[in-house]
Amino acid sequence: MSSHAAVGRPVRILVADDNPLWTEGLSVLMNAHKGIEIVGRARDGNDAVELAFALRPDVVLMDVQMPNLDGIEATRILTGQLPSVRVLMLSSSTAPDDVARSRCAGAVGYVFKGCASAELVDLIHEVALTADSHAA
Repeated sequence: MSSHAAVGRPVRILVADDNPLWTEGLSVLMNAHKGIEIVGRARDGNDAVELAFALRPDVVLMDVQMPNLDGIEATRILTGQLPSVRVLMLSSSTAPDDVARSRCAGAVGYVFKGCASAELVDLIHEVALTADSHAA
């Protein structure tokens, strides 16, 4: 059990994706799960970085391909400057290069948008747990 659950605090999530319909739907879906709270939505990598600094989420669900600043560069910035924030890439891209570049940038995982919601929820909790263990 993560310390979030132990103290009754949900895992705080920032969703970064340039598709508003996707982020709205994902937010509704995730907020329906106990133990997860969407604290913000970013439209591009610049917004993701800015909001992560302001909101200090536990986990950022980051798309790879976004305008202005892509998700990989945003991840590199976040993991370099906010080591307590965990980035989980959530993308439609199945390109091995995107997966490798995401990992090199500091993402703790890479999930395809076609995954089941239960799988995503489990991964979010797992990622939050790794953040807790690094903070201890």
